[in-house]
Amino acid sequence: MGTWVGRYAMVGGQVREHGPWLIDRQREREDETIRLLVLAEPVDQRSAEFCSEVAEAVAALFARESLSITGGLLRALQQAHTNLAEWNRRSLREHRVAVGVTCVVVREGEATIAQVGPSVAYVSGAHRVTRLSTQDLPAAAPLGGQEEIEPRFTATDISGREVLLLTSTVEAIIGLKQIEDSLHAGPEHALAELFRRTRDVTDMTAVLVADLDIEEGAQLPPPLDLDADEDVAGREIMLPDIDSGNRTPAPRGTAPDPGRDQSRCRRWTGQQAPPIPFPSIRRSARTVGRTPLEQQLPWRWISIGVGAVLALAILAWAIGPGLLSEDREAELDKVLVTAQEQLTAAQGAQRADDKRRALQAVLTAAERARALAPQDSRVKNLETQARGQLAVLDAVTEVSTLSQLLKFEGTVTAPVAAKSIVIGGRSIWF
Repeated sequence: MGTWVGRYAMVGGQVREHGPWLIDRQREREDETIRLLVLAEPVDQRSAEFCSEVAEAVAALFARESLSITGGLLRALQQAHTNLAEWNRRSLREHRVAVGVTCVVVREGEATIAQVGPSVAYVSGAHRVTRLSTQDLPAAAPLGGQEEIEPRFTATDISGREVLLLTSTVEAIIGLKQIEDSLHAGPEHALAELFRRTRDVTDMTAVLVADLDIEEGAQLPPPLDLDADEDVAGREIMLPDIDSGNRTPAPRGTAPDPGRDQSRCRRWTGQQAPPIPFPSIRRSARTVGRTPLEQQLPWRWISIGVGAVLALAILAWAIGPGLLSEDREAELDKVLVTAQEQLTAAQGAQRADDKRRALQAVLTAAERARALAPQDSRVKNLETQARGQLAVLDAVTEVSTLSQLLKFEGTVTAPVAAKSIVIGGRSIWF
């Protein structure tokens, strides 16, 4: 058995295999393979164009982390949130954006799900579908918002189970029962059944992670009762008869058959449109023989103009690089000053959250400085200090309140160690 990932998307009402809001990455680390899926979802219409960039940023940030899966996801989401919040702080109110993100990391048959902002996922197995949502939870705060993010983490074994990532607006359109019925059809038919129910949704993305003994690119069998004009098979969705251009053209000058050429995308009006007239073309008067003196080109003025252009080009070549270099150095100094101020603020911060936020701002400023001067030692020094202090923070988990879940009365006569520790949402579980 192996992990199979299938998906489809509706973009502007058109079916696509790969949607713009989904990022799929695979990383080889030591002796294991890690698969990362990032599905972004805009909070409002103006945020839609940024979803692809946010998903790419989260995937890139996670790839650079060497922490545990949960720690790497948390760090990547926090860094993306800091960068997007900084963008919003410098932008007008009507230009601010906020994005929800659902991440799934698959490793050795186990899936770790991280959700922040608008997000919904479904885990199907043993005739039961579990719905995972951020609604009414601290994790509902999106990336780029004014509040600090607190992602929701869920770990599940995908052996005998399927994990479905779905744009959260789909459930409001077709209902939860339709989604559950699609998953109950089994991993081989779940996406096809879901597409039958979401074909009228304008914008959405669906991703199914399942444990199947097939290659990911293989074609799955369609359900038995598919319509004649559609073939939906796992990752492949084909609609060949919708304005495909395979119809036999009608003879020139005859009206098309309205009962034969109608489709859901274009309808014949029943009236033949008049032919579009070509624009008239007239030749201008032509003088045969030698051109009169007054119509000859003013070569003297043309040569003067060319000389002036060359002089300006030489001047720009001589002065321009110096001006650009001065601007780049001034911008670099400004960014380094900002990074140093944030580093000083982090060193003087009393609360761990304030210190982490300042250190993330240092790394953001260092990335901008590296783009201006990749070999500058000051940039490397700032990054080293910031990452060193972040490593200290990551080694300590602050738990403000301990809630008693289990009371043990007796005497422990042997050493006790936690089998696993999960940290997230300002909580720690042993």
